[in-house]
Amino acid sequence: MTYSYPLKRLAGDYIRAAAGLLLTGMPLLLLSLSPLPFAILLLLAALFIGYGVHTALCHRRRVNVNEDQISTEPDGACLYWRDLREVKLEYYSTSKESTTGWMQMTLRSGSKRLRIDSRLDGFQEIARYAVTSAHANDLFLSQTTAANLAALGIDVDGTTKAPTEHSDG
Repeated sequence: MTYSYPLKRLAGDYIRAAAGLLLTGMPLLLLSLSPLPFAILLLLAALFIGYGVHTALCHRRRVNVNEDQISTEPDGACLYWRDLREVKLEYYSTSKESTTGWMQMTLRSGSKRLRIDSRLDGFQEIARYAVTSAHANDLFLSQTTAANLAALGIDVDGTTKAPTEHSDG
């Protein structure tokens, strides 16, 4: 299956990037500023440009998932489920009541790391693949990750295991 970030879920990011660039860029173009305010506004404008570029790259990204691997286009990142060594699912709240926010899943395999967030179509299906792989690879899922998976409606029974003690002898 191939998943992507739909425009409707990224529209707010595009709007914030454009608004920030407008608010910082217009004074740069229209006013004669002393060096310090000019430098500050220029830095802020660069940050908003970077945010817009990041959003565009996210929008362009495709995540391919099958029973063997997860990969992304156009950057070519690839992680085989059999090599998975860590699954981490975090929730970021945007309000005091914690009723709105997003989740970010980090998958690690050796030196490879892949992050996706819950705005991605198919996020729950990918999380299910990750849990199945974590179970097959006998990985520990933290209480936070297990709770966040449960909030997605994903059964983690049998996949949450205590970390093993390493001994030298």
